[in-house]
Amino acid sequence: MVNMKITFGYIKKYSQTSAILFLLMTVIIVGLSIHKFAFSAQEQNLETQDINTGYEDIDNSAKPVDKENLSIDVLVELMKSLKLREEKIKTREENLLVREERLNVIEDGLSEEMKKLAQLRTDVESLLKNLKEKEIAAQKNLVKLYSAMKPDNAANALKELWIKDRLLVVVILNMMRGREAGKVLDSIALADPVITAEITQEMKIWNKK
Repeated sequence: MVNMKITFGYIKKYSQTSAILFLLMTVIIVGLSIHKFAFSAQEQNLETQDINTGYEDIDNSAKPVDKENLSIDVLVELMKSLKLREEKIKTREENLLVREERLNVIEDGLSEEMKKLAQLRTDVESLLKNLKEKEIAAQKNLVKLYSAMKPDNAANALKELWIKDRLLVVVILNMMRGREAGKVLDSIALADPVITAEITQEMKIWNKK
């Protein structure tokens, strides 16, 4: 009975831990999606800002130059206008460089975070696999214990366990040899036909999965 209680404790611990790790996996996957969306949104925001910055003040409506009536004053004004346009274009180019640098910083930061999340995801998957293997080993140990018991004793123990953990009872009976499981179910039926019917129904549902 001591070994059985210890095994029950292990299985309960593994099941709870597996559930927690599964939730953590879900959070990690959502985190990766959010990081990708965040980078796309920031990039789009910066691009929108840059489209509206730099060219809006550039005068593209300059009138054609009358070559026959050129004067020094006209040439001076023309040079000023060209210089102003060059300065604004230069400003536009500088803004684009700043944008590119900012995007690179954001991308580097997000890439690093995504690497960390991906590594964490790998670690969690490894832990889940390890826990699953241990849980199966614990279940097999329980099956050996119940199989070694007399059918009546095993039936009484499983009836008590049915109240606490129905799924575990179904797993144990499914993992037992058919003849052994049948004897245990017969013993349970003699004491409590209702529980036997419930167990049988749950086993049918389980085997359909």
